[in-house]
Amino acid sequence: MPMPLRRLIVCGEEPTRVSAAAVVHALRLPLSQFRSAAKALVAPTDDVLLRVPGLLNTAECALIRRALDAGVNMNKDSVDGLPDYQLDMRSVAELEELIGTAAVQRLQHLPQLFCASQRRAAAMCDAVPPEEQQRLQATPAQPATALCIWQMFARRYAKQR
Repeated sequence: MPMPLRRLIVCGEEPTRVSAAAVVHALRLPLSQFRSAAKALVAPTDDVLLRVPGLLNTAECALIRRALDAGVNMNKDSVDGLPDYQLDMRSVAELEELIGTAAVQRLQHLPQLFCASQRRAAAMCDAVPPEEQQRLQATPAQPATALCIWQMFARRYAKQR
């Protein structure tokens, strides 16, 4: 495992003490994704990140933690050798069953919040095909309508004691 990733995941290093550029380099992304990530590194934080403190409340987070504890895989993770604290969810309905419909709706609303900023949308244009960029530039105020879910999981990292 590359050292910047090891420092974050295995050693529990404070994220502010690990160079974001070193992390991006260590990921060995395809060139187009690397360029987008590098562009994001030099953009102001508000252009590429959306922070929503408290999006999930304490009770919803506790439900996820309990589900993680109940479903912990006692096999060792291939990266750090520690127990695999990951809960895979196969559907939105499964997530709703876990944390409730209101919480899932808040999560699904994140793309609209993100796209509400034209600066954020512009900062991410490299990831959008050219024909889609033209459409977005013609109608910059149109937010994404829904979160397209490809994979859902909750993961917890823990230091070895």
